[in-house]
Amino acid sequence: MEYFRIPHSSKSLSSIALGTSRFKFAIKDTCFALLDEYVAQGGTIIDTGRMYGCFEAETVIGEWFKLHPEKRETIFLQTKGCHYKVDPNTNESVPSVQRVSARHLRKDVEASLAAFDLPYIDSFLIHRDNLEVPISELFDTLHEIRLEGKIHVYGISNWTLPRIEEAKNYCQLKGYQPISINSPAFSVAEVTVPQYPLCVYATPDYVRWCVDQGILLMCWAPNGTGFFSGKIHRTPEGEIQATMPLSPQFQESYFTEKNWKRLSAVEALAEEKK
Repeated sequence: MEYFRIPHSSKSLSSIALGTSRFKFAIKDTCFALLDEYVAQGGTIIDTGRMYGCFEAETVIGEWFKLHPEKRETIFLQTKGCHYKVDPNTNESVPSVQRVSARHLRKDVEASLAAFDLPYIDSFLIHRDNLEVPISELFDTLHEIRLEGKIHVYGISNWTLPRIEEAKNYCQLKGYQPISINSPAFSVAEVTVPQYPLCVYATPDYVRWCVDQGILLMCWAPNGTGFFSGKIHRTPEGEIQATMPLSPQFQESYFTEKNWKRLSAVEALAEEKK
């Protein structure tokens, strides 16, 4: 495992993070086993979100920390808030009900701290954006919460480059801690139709800009939400074989000729590296 550091955090970050979007009470033992093995392999970043696992993931992670309190000072814990409404009972998304505001930001930080049952979060990301909400409202609030010691660094997820640049410039103008982390989707695939509402898929130019600005990219769906997982294959005759669910949204996002060619190249490289 390789490690690196980012400004404003004293922790050593591993090159591979553990995503927890499907952590739930019903499979808690499996979640604990995954966390144990990840840490045993040298992993130090646990990434989650307020609405992950039907709002259960953060609590599962908090219970794991109770079993391993000594790990808290070495694990970089990242969560996200201000996602649009998700029904906690059905997990149904309601993108029309936006939750990007100072009020929801503070509400979600407090709810995450309560779910973890921990005094601070290493990194808090604004999970979605709303172009009608001023940058000042969001980053004034993040700055205040950081000064309260509840979060150590902050960032964004699924934001467009113009908004990130506006936020970066605002933080610089106000003398605030800069944006540390950005989490867009990014993989070998080219996605022009988002699989989920209000998501942002990074392009090579987007990536280069963030790297030049010193903003860490911690991308979601690096295997194309399963497209490059080895569970999908297209035969020379054009027949699609899959051992994973293929929703209409997934197919619309990934099933393009360009991506099939990229999958073939990835498969060939994997075979060569065996």
